[in-house]
Amino acid sequence: MFTHNFSVGKTRVFGRVASQRTPVGVLVFVLSLLMGALSLAGCKDDSDGFIDDGMLNSGLKGTWDSGAGDGYTITDSTMVYSSTWDSVTTGFTGSIEYIYNFSETAGVIIVQYTVYDLGFGAEVGQYQGVYFKDLTASTVKLGSAYASDYSVVEVATLAEAKEKFKPANISLYGGELSMASPQTRQ
Repeated sequence: MFTHNFSVGKTRVFGRVASQRTPVGVLVFVLSLLMGALSLAGCKDDSDGFIDDGMLNSGLKGTWDSGAGDGYTITDSTMVYSSTWDSVTTGFTGSIEYIYNFSETAGVIIVQYTVYDLGFGAEVGQYQGVYFKDLTASTVKLGSAYASDYSVVEVATLAEAKEKFKPANISLYGGELSMASPQTRQ
């Protein structure tokens, strides 16, 4: 609350007489706050300083084999998953549409199926997330997103896929079971 005593010529701010230096003090305080806010504007909450550039980690490119009859081949623009069981090969091919990198060694690759032959109810044209973690020069854990009740998790649009497979939802669709054992670079 500001009051002015015209007979004395002094302005009171919350019961205290404001000196001529108050505007400079206020200006310094406001500038300090502004500088502090600007210095934090570029910060993020990832403590290791990692910044997601949305690009495919080059360390993922190549052919990966689980040693159990399945594996992935990843290029700049496509991902192929192949699984052989009892002499029957199934899998999918997808165009890489979006990448969330959680760190240098973990993230999710969103693909749109161009070929689908796994028999779990998904269709060509739908989007799926393939999570990766523990990436090294020779191994990585890869796994398609899934729901705990094994219902179809694929979605119809890229916007839906970005929302469904975003970093905050890794505990819902993270593929932990399918990422239990590492794939080895071939």
